[in-house]
Amino acid sequence: MKQLITVALMFITGIYAFNQTPQADWVHQYGRSVEGIHIDAVGNIFSVGRFTQTTFGSIPLNYQTGGNCFLYKSDAAGNVLWAKQYAQTSSLPINVVTDVQTDVAGNIYIYGLFSETVEFGSTTLTSSGATDLFLCKLDSNGNVIWAKKYGNSGYDIGYNGNMEVDDNGNVYIGARFQVSITIGSTTYNSAGAEDLIFMKINTAGNVVWSKKFGGIGKDENHGIAIDASGNSYYVGSFANTVAFGSTSLTATGSSDFYIVKLGPTGDVIWAKKMNSTGSGTGIGIKLTDDGIVYVSGTFMGTLSFGGFSVSSSSSSNIDAVFSKLDTNGNVLWLKKVGSTVNAYNSCLAVKPDGNIVLSGEFTGTSVAGSSAGSFDVYVSEYTPAGSFVWAKKFGSTGGDLNRSLAVGPDNAIYVGGSFTGTVSFDSYTLTETSNDEAYLVRLSNCDPTTHTITETACGSFQLNNETYTTSGTYTQVLENAAGCDSTITLNLTINQPTSASIAVTECQSYTWPLNNQTYTSSGTYTHVIPNATNCDSTITLNLTINQSTNSLVAITECESYTWPLNNQTYTTSGTYTHVIPNANNCDSTITLNLTINQPTSSTMTQAACGSYTLNGQTYTTSGTYTQVIPNANNCDSTITLNLTIIEVNTTVTASGIVLTATQSGATYQWIDCDNNDAPIAGATSQSFTPTQNGNYAVTISANGCSETSDCVSVNSVGIETIEQNDWSVYPNPGSGVFTVSPAQVFNDVLIEVYSSLGQLVYESTHSGKEIIINLNEQPNGVYILNINKQPFRVVKF
Repeated sequence: MKQLITVALMFITGIYAFNQTPQADWVHQYGRSVEGIHIDAVGNIFSVGRFTQTTFGSIPLNYQTGGNCFLYKSDAAGNVLWAKQYAQTSSLPINVVTDVQTDVAGNIYIYGLFSETVEFGSTTLTSSGATDLFLCKLDSNGNVIWAKKYGNSGYDIGYNGNMEVDDNGNVYIGARFQVSITIGSTTYNSAGAEDLIFMKINTAGNVVWSKKFGGIGKDENHGIAIDASGNSYYVGSFANTVAFGSTSLTATGSSDFYIVKLGPTGDVIWAKKMNSTGSGTGIGIKLTDDGIVYVSGTFMGTLSFGGFSVSSSSSSNIDAVFSKLDTNGNVLWLKKVGSTVNAYNSCLAVKPDGNIVLSGEFTGTSVAGSSAGSFDVYVSEYTPAGSFVWAKKFGSTGGDLNRSLAVGPDNAIYVGGSFTGTVSFDSYTLTETSNDEAYLVRLSNCDPTTHTITETACGSFQLNNETYTTSGTYTQVLENAAGCDSTITLNLTINQPTSASIAVTECQSYTWPLNNQTYTSSGTYTHVIPNATNCDSTITLNLTINQSTNSLVAITECESYTWPLNNQTYTTSGTYTHVIPNANNCDSTITLNLTINQPTSSTMTQAACGSYTLNGQTYTTSGTYTQVIPNANNCDSTITLNLTIIEVNTTVTASGIVLTATQSGATYQWIDCDNNDAPIAGATSQSFTPTQNGNYAVTISANGCSETSDCVSVNSVGIETIEQNDWSVYPNPGSGVFTVSPAQVFNDVLIEVYSSLGQLVYESTHSGKEIIINLNEQPNGVYILNINKQPFRVVKF
């Protein structure tokens, strides 16, 4: 077992750095000012401000007339990794990036103010008033994700220290505005000269909440901090009276220092003020993980806060002040940083070791020494109890300003701002090449450190890329983050690993009890456990996995199936298995995919006219019939047919030329057989008398059926009946023997009888009173009787 340890030297360096004043590790010079600095968790430096030059390190920038702002990223050694610029169209140098922060995902947020238009990537923002606020989110490489603006008429101003980002990427902002400002869909109007606006923006750039506070005077916000519960804290100054929720604060001087805490939804939890006899302004605010609140600012005259008070060097001089509070706003102590003339506070930071760092400008003599010009920059450090640790200054014969302050995870301090003339940062000297140039300096202690490591390892041990394979005492001398020697003594014991092997043959899978791991394929596997010396004991498993086999049988049967393999009878469809040993003595699983199809039966009740055909079989009489045919699954399908055959009587009788349908209680339509069976208009009765000779039939509809009779010939239309003359024939109609009787005795009368087909069936000459005609041998029908060639109709039935 190899062990790898890299000693985090940047934390070791703080062990012995008690009161030593830190020195400048490096300093960067570029114009025009450094407005904001942020150090991420791994020590990368993000800086924003204004510039007038064309490069950052080896990164070219395109300086344009008007407001030019920069964002650049460097490593802890000061090497520039990349730089971005943002320019506005206005010729006024109002475009300022005042603050920069990052979130846990590595995204970057920049904040500031601009006038007219400014471009962030493909997004162009246009101001609504003299100046508007902007907030821009970028990815870890500086590419723009989104950009938003907030403003309306008048000036809207945000300072360094006015932005914080929580672990979820929510952004908290504090600012001041004149006249009016629009945040999301809400427009606020100022109550006085300038009012306060606080807001929370989510990671997508949408407004979560916004709050406006202010009175009739000028109210400013200079600092913001947030805690892990989503509470936000703000410091600044106010004149006259200002209300924070239900708490109303009234200034005792021309302006006073306020501190306000808001809850996660922006509601006021508490608000405090420092009473001054002259003036007071809150500048910085920082929180610690244990709920401590540090605030800083400037004041003139006497400042009182929570039972503590401090006074400036004279009633007309300005001094810096800082204080410690608990999470409820109770004051724990109040301290000042004074000068014989003026001492301004610009920034506040808290180091990882818990000490407090203040920076700003001063004139005259202060704890950092005497100023060389109109303003010099001071940096000072204090313990959590407020006790002085050290202070130092940077300055030229001109005016030097401090705009930003940050501390890194290695307790290094970063100070930024602008300078004029020539200024020395310990061993580094900068000389301005144009009016006001920016500086960024890193300060750290350079104390040699020692550290002893006692390790027991197996096989080998690696420390800072050095590998050791035998026991012994070793020494390494490295350079720590401050550039100083760090001596590491390693007391090392090396123990040796052991090994063993086993062979196993199993079916399908094997679970190794040693590691509870299940293996499904043959192979060589290892597991490491501690041996007696707590080193690796490597156990090798030579594993052979024989496979089970599977086969599939698909069967489709009707009603049931008996599987010969297990003599089991199944009556339902399903998947069934049977297991037998295969050649490797592993399971051979035979799967039967069985489909049992069922016979079906159905009953039909059907009424039909004359006949009915089912599956090719025709039925002409009513009754119950059964058919068995294959169903869709090729099993028996039994069909029971309850059949009713409806009969329509199509018999037609003729009486003279009158045709009558035998079927009664039906509907009728007589048709002309000689005219393509055309219906005869109006001939819809049971009887029909033709108006001319021809062939006729009738369509009869009864009980839902329609049938057509045979055609009947009519050929005696227009022939008078014998009763209309002097002759009588009786009976007529008759069954076969007819008597012809004249009104008077006749002589030699020719009697002829013709069938309806025109065939002569009887001929005789008679004299006397009556004539007997026998037609018994003739079929029933209509006959024509000619008496002396005069036709008469006779009907035999």
